[in-house]
Order: sequence, then C-alpha cells, then structure tokens
Amino acid sequence: MMADSGSRYGLPARRWQVLLDEAAGLLVELARRGQTISYSQLSYQLKSARIHHFSYAMVGLLDDLSVRDAQSGRPLLATLVVRQSSGRPGPGYFRKTAAQHGTPAQQERFWQEQLAAVCAYWQGAAGKRVGSNSN
Repeated sequence: MMADSGSRYGLPARRWQVLLDEAAGLLVELARRGQTISYSQLSYQLKSARIHHFSYAMVGLLDDLSVRDAQSGRPLLATLVVRQSSGRPGPGYFRKTAAQHGTPAQQERFWQEQLAAVCAYWQGAAGKRVGSNSN
C-alpha cells in the first residue's frame, strides 16, 4: 500500500489517491452492469492521470484497488479488468490472486467465481449502501 506522503509511479500521493478513487468509481459502475473492461479502455477512461495500460502504474493501480477491497471485505474490483484479446485478466491477475487455486482450469473457475461475486456485490444491497464511494 502507499504511504501518506511521497509519490507513487511519478504521481504525488494525493493525485494517486484521486486516481484510485476514479478507477474504483468506474469499476463499480461496470460491476453494477455486469460488465468487464479492457486494460486499454480503463487507461483511456481515466481522466485524473494518464497511465499506459502496459505500465507498472496500471499494475500498481489494480494492486492498490485490490488491497483496498480486501481490507474492506469486498470482492476485488480488479477482477473486472481484462485483456481485450481474450476477455480474461492478464497473467499478473492469476499470479497474484488465483495462483493458490491449482491448475489453469481451476484458476479460470476461480476468476469466473470472483467475477460473479464482484458483480453480485455491487448489484446487491451491500453495494448500494456503499455507493460509488468504494473506499
């Protein structure tokens, strides 16, 4: 996670926080509609800072969102971010979240379960109470 001061991927800490909030808001809306988004589309839709979809900053953004969600007991919004070519998350997602779930087929099943869980959460009563402010 990020300290309260300093910078993150070349952005001042406060601007990084704004970027996290913006990304979370976008992903919450997608979860409510039961949709995924490609890394490149997410990068394009973020307005508070420009980050390339193949950058370490994108990885850090999704990691920080995942930490925030896990600490709040919510399904991971990062589950919604997929490769445009395959409609599945990139290998980093599987290394970090699904690796402990065995074979590639089991990892795929884990991702599908997590995708259903994040959409159900934000479509349900719990997600409506939290609102678009997901921190």
